[in-house]
Amino acid sequence: MRFAEDVLVIEEAHAVRLVQAELEHEFTRSRGYGRTEPMVIIAVKQHALGWLVTAQSAEFARTRDWRTMLVGHGPYLVDGQDASVHQIPGMTYREDWETAYRHQVRGETPPEPADEFADEVRTLLAEHGRLAALKHLRHRTVQRISLRQAQLYIDALAAGGIPPQDLAALTARPDRPSLHLPIITVHPAPPTDIRSLEAARRPGMPALVGSFRELENGHAHEPSIHQAVRAAAQPHEAQLVAYLRAGAVCVAAAHLAHDELDPARPASVASRC
Repeated sequence: MRFAEDVLVIEEAHAVRLVQAELEHEFTRSRGYGRTEPMVIIAVKQHALGWLVTAQSAEFARTRDWRTMLVGHGPYLVDGQDASVHQIPGMTYREDWETAYRHQVRGETPPEPADEFADEVRTLLAEHGRLAALKHLRHRTVQRISLRQAQLYIDALAAGGIPPQDLAALTARPDRPSLHLPIITVHPAPPTDIRSLEAARRPGMPALVGSFRELENGHAHEPSIHQAVRAAAQPHEAQLVAYLRAGAVCVAAAHLAHDELDPARPASVASRC
């Protein structure tokens, strides 16, 4: 699968600084989760998409004892074009994560499906005849292409040409699991103001309402929640609070959450609505 050539504009040193800041912030935010020091960077590798930065426990970095390794996580990717930072989970990294990244983050459409499928049908047509090519085409596009459309597709290939664009589009696989592998964006590309993010949001993406660096999923570049505290209530604040309190708990995490605005308040099980 081939994409347009990438041009890196982010230098390695800048990529390392971004990931280092994220590691330190993650350690502070999570209160270590049993670790006494933050993870450290142990490897940096240039990639067509940017920089792959691998982090491990500080003890492993010192001793290289595999028993001290943290497992389950993959490298960070610092996008070479916009300096956004993304975590590639270990399971995703073992699959076609690059295609998933291009689709989910950059909004690129892989150019492979229709063109490569046409080559498959063209080969069958040449080696096994029209009926074999027609059967292969119909099997791939069942319920999406009529017999007449399939014949027109084969006619175009038999004449040495390419299928009409509307027919070629019908041959693309409707479900491509590699496009939906999990990738975690930990540091969006600047600018990070709400208007710019909303303008860049593609259809189907969730809208960002608010995020603060002190919260569990916050990041170092985001504003402080303490700056949002006001002496007087904002318009409709009572209705907003009532709406949030009426929500149902959808997810409960297996760890305690601390109230950043009221440290004296007892910790409670983290949950999200």
